Amino acid sequence: MKKIVLLMMIVAICGCGSNEAEKEVTKEVTSESTSTPFPATGNETVNQLSKEAEGGYFATWPAWCSAKKIRVVASEHSSNTAVVSTECKRSDTEGIIVFSYFELADGSEVMTAENVLENVVIMVENQNLIIQKQTPIMRNGMEGIQLLCTGDNEKRKWIEGFLAFDRMLIIAAWRSDETLFSDPEISRMFKSVQVLR
Repeated sequence: MKKIVLLMMIVAICGCGSNEAEKEVTKEVTSESTSTPFPATGNETVNQLSKEAEGGYFATWPAWCSAKKIRVVASEHSSNTAVVSTECKRSDTEGIIVFSYFELADGSEVMTAENVLENVVIMVENQNLIIQKQTPIMRNGMEGIQLLCTGDNEKRKWIEGFLAFDRMLIIAAWRSDETLFSDPEISRMFKSVQVLR
């Protein structure tokens, strides 16, 4: 049922889906972020990620997020990068992850709203999440979907998926209590994500 409702929403939006995505990983490179700082004000931590080196987007990460784990998944079909994930954990029960897809598992570089849906649904189903709210959204010129979910042990998860120019972005934040949905730093992170062409 969740999948049907989400599919209807994605089709309506576009006029026509953490560790879950890591199951497709065949090769990986793990390192601390080598991001070039993007001009910041106050105590914000802003990181610009170059398309060539990492995920091809920039975002304003929460101040507590100083060390990031970057995973680069090489394509099985070409010499290109297929997926880049950037994860920052504050603890075992709190963190943020961004998946930037340059290519699908079948080698296709043409992505659709249905691909966004599939990845979001995988995340929801694999973690046994219950969708509390789903909303079509527009962020920085990208159309997508936002899900606010609950899970086991009071877990909360905020997921957004976008079709962005030549790729797909899936962003997820989690925490063990309801303050996730009202946290200004988490909200700013989601609102700040932009794709670099």
